[in-house]
Amino acid sequence: MGEVDLGIVRATLASILLRSGDLGAAEREARAAAEILSGTTPWRAAAEARLAAILLQQQRADEALRLTEDAAARRDASGGHSGGPYQLSLRLAHAEALHATGHHARARTVLLETRDLLLSRAAKVQDAELRRSFLEDVAENARILALSAAWEQDAA
Repeated sequence: MGEVDLGIVRATLASILLRSGDLGAAEREARAAAEILSGTTPWRAAAEARLAAILLQQQRADEALRLTEDAAARRDASGGHSGGPYQLSLRLAHAEALHATGHHARARTVLLETRDLLLSRAAKVQDAELRRSFLEDVAENARILALSAAWEQDAA
């Protein structure tokens, strides 16, 4: 097994541990995955998104914010393209970290930009049932849409 494969396995294990509620073990695996995958932009984004979600679950929003701000700076420096398919996950974690640290207006802006990016990706799916599934059955995508609606309503 190569290093990237090992990093992907550890990132996946971090997700499983997060869902099972073992936040300490999830954090260890996510940190290990982020380290292993530090040279592979899309996979690094995946590991960092998981780590940020774990930190938020642990009520460590300041750490999650620092992590996601660094990731956003890297994304912006690369022209907004780093993170590949995991860009939405990282953007969601960034918005949630901003919100958890009291930066509500900025969190809403990041989340609405994320929603717009999600919807533009969904618009490329020709099959209506697949598009619906992409938006509603992918947990992070559904969360982006639900939070966007809630935060827009709160701002009104």
